[in-house]
Amino acid sequence: MVGIQKSNTLQVNIKKRKRLVVFFLFLIFSSLLWLLIKLSSFYTISTDIQLNIIDPPADIWISDKASTHKLKAIINANGFRLLKISYFSKKPVEVKIPLSAVPFRKQNQNTYYLNTINAKEFISAKFGINENEISFVENEIIFDVEPVLSALIPVKLIHNFQFKDQFGKYGDITLNFETVEVFAPKHILDTLSFVSTELVEKKDIMENFSGTAKITYEENTFRPLINLIEYEVNVEKFTESKVKIRIQKPAKPQLKIFPDHVEIFFNVAMKDFDKINNEEFIAEIDTTGLFDRKQFLNLRVLKTPVEANINRISPERVEYLILKK
Repeated sequence: MVGIQKSNTLQVNIKKRKRLVVFFLFLIFSSLLWLLIKLSSFYTISTDIQLNIIDPPADIWISDKASTHKLKAIINANGFRLLKISYFSKKPVEVKIPLSAVPFRKQNQNTYYLNTINAKEFISAKFGINENEISFVENEIIFDVEPVLSALIPVKLIHNFQFKDQFGKYGDITLNFETVEVFAPKHILDTLSFVSTELVEKKDIMENFSGTAKITYEENTFRPLINLIEYEVNVEKFTESKVKIRIQKPAKPQLKIFPDHVEIFFNVAMKDFDKINNEEFIAEIDTTGLFDRKQFLNLRVLKTPVEANINRISPERVEYLILKK
């Protein structure tokens, strides 16, 4: 008898659970259906967008402050799209507007403007919505520019060239532009002594080569008229040689030095070896140590042939005696 009662109780519990599961399934289904209906409906919201004006022409300068604008956008879209916009709204929404891709006009000497219609393409791409779902409170975006000057600035090629043994750079690196025209406000131009390229690296070099390198710069510092530099490097095989020459002494005071000759070790391209003339080398004493009565005086090389690259000299300093008259 007890077993029959337990069986009946179990069956009642199973039926209750089934009804509860069915209830929750219908509840979830109806909730999803309600949500789908709501998300399919159209709504209108307004949101603030931060526009950053970038990529101006070289002769127009926009400061960081002047390039940033807040724009109120009115968006009329269904709930599905607005969910994405609500996600973006949780963090600052930044949309970049390149002046190279939109028309803009001059209002006066230092003020320009562009129509907000031209911003639709970039905002719609940011939010993933259609352009016709966006409108704006403002009709124009007005931005100020600073007076811009230009100057020819030398170009410096940043490089790391590694040559094979006995090979080296022959002559100076040739650039297609030794200087470039740079645009910036006067206070920035006054600080520029040169503009540099990106780092160019090459290993195991044993023949002439050429290439291109981009000029590196930040938008808020300056803008060069051209961005790409071409370079050429001549390469030759070198050999080491040396000359032994007499050290030149000052007229006063009269000195006797030990030794009185110096050996100059240098590299020279094989094709220039016969051009080297000992008389083109000049070495002398650095007399600055005389005032301190130093025991040794340093030597310095005053003149070498243009074809020679000095490696070292021996000795690097000499002993001396000051001779009395």
